[in-house]
Amino acid sequence: MKVAMLGTGAIAPVALAAMNAAVGISVEALWCRQHSRQRGETLARDYGIPRVYTDCRALFREADVDTAYIALVNPVHFAYAREALLAGKNVILEKPFCTRWAQTRELADLARGKGLFLVL
Repeated sequence: MKVAMLGTGAIAPVALAAMNAAVGISVEALWCRQHSRQRGETLARDYGIPRVYTDCRALFREADVDTAYIALVNPVHFAYAREALLAGKNVILEKPFCTRWAQTRELADLARGKGLFLVL
């Protein structure tokens, strides 16, 4: 599995350490907001991530990944997960999936329709 990490918050280093220890998982890219670029570069260096992006669509278009691990604040889970699914990427979300049931349902339907996985 080739993963893109979205986010640089407190859970990101925990998730990155776990993925680095797992056989068959390679973190190929990291996305962060522009004002978090320095933290993103530090995480990338510490965990051997080859590319850092501040444009999420560019990451989904350019990076050689099949899965997006979304480690962002709850209110934006839906928007970023939807973007990843629309780009043909599998999605791993932190809990909760979304802030509203209808959003979770929409993501599940989108993933199912594209033959992708969406997991918590």
